[in-house]
Amino acid sequence: MRKSGWITMSILTAGLLLLPGCLDLYFTTEVNPDGSLDKTVVFKGDSYEIIGNSVFSLLNSDWDTTWIPVDDKKMKFVATRHFKNPKLLNKWSDPQDSAKIQIRSHVVLKKQFRWFYTYFKYQETLPASNPFQLIDWKDYLTPVEIRLIAEDDEARKKDSAYVKEAYDQTEKRFETFLEKSIYEEFFTILLAAPGLPSTGITAGELQQKKSEIFQYLKDNSDGDRAKDLLKTLSEFMKHPELAALADDSASSFKIFNHKMDFFQDVSDDNYHFIIRLPGQMLDTNSTQMEGSDIKWDVGYYDFFFKDLVMQAESRVVNTWAFIVAGIILLLAVISLITSFIIKKARK
Repeated sequence: MRKSGWITMSILTAGLLLLPGCLDLYFTTEVNPDGSLDKTVVFKGDSYEIIGNSVFSLLNSDWDTTWIPVDDKKMKFVATRHFKNPKLLNKWSDPQDSAKIQIRSHVVLKKQFRWFYTYFKYQETLPASNPFQLIDWKDYLTPVEIRLIAEDDEARKKDSAYVKEAYDQTEKRFETFLEKSIYEEFFTILLAAPGLPSTGITAGELQQKKSEIFQYLKDNSDGDRAKDLLKTLSEFMKHPELAALADDSASSFKIFNHKMDFFQDVSDDNYHFIIRLPGQMLDTNSTQMEGSDIKWDVGYYDFFFKDLVMQAESRVVNTWAFIVAGIILLLAVISLITSFIIKKARK
């Protein structure tokens, strides 16, 4: 659900923590005995929201896709693709040759043969996805607090660490962290903008008024694009030339706009990760298992601050190894019996 207006960040944040997501995204990875993987990505929600999602844009012609109507307002989009190995899957989900802002995941699959059994160890990591990295969240929040932020309302109230009055303060500090993180990104780009010298305003003048500018933008900007912020900044500094930086230094502010788009695009969706491994399940850090499905239901804030690691291990019985071992054992027994009979006969 697209939300706008950087000045409404406090309201936006409160909404993100209390309201359900607009889209449900399901990422299913099925590991085959030969080490290949089948990936299925499913979107459920409004078709406009699905098409506008950043993950949807990554599903090219290499995927088999289909649209399925759910009801008058909702659609389901299903995409499937076979990958010969994890390296090829990671090339899609965690491309190292791309600076594109996206939700990434990195898969590590270890297949270990131990004669009678083959073990599969699977790990999928979602790297921390806060696009605004210039301020450290540890200066504002504790690990316990970020856990509470990630939980839904019902789970949070059952958490032993939850105290309403204290959590209200946590939310306020979280809002402050987001606001300042976004502002720091904008301000850093502004100081280095190629067109700044031509405005008649120096980086030093802006630096001196940094705190005042932050408060003014927060209270008066009516949008969250660089163009909106620069317009408001020009009003505050009484220098119309600053608004022109949106065009004169467009490439510099493009990354800021992309980060805002990404944040608003993914922050209010629900994410469901499903892993299927061959054989018998041995271990996992998931708390949900349904048949052969190992599940993680997460929100954006589960992997906003730090990496989210999903792990599972299974064991496949090598039937042929038991057969071979049986044959060898049988041949050994026959050999012993034959040897015994021959020795007996010679006596």
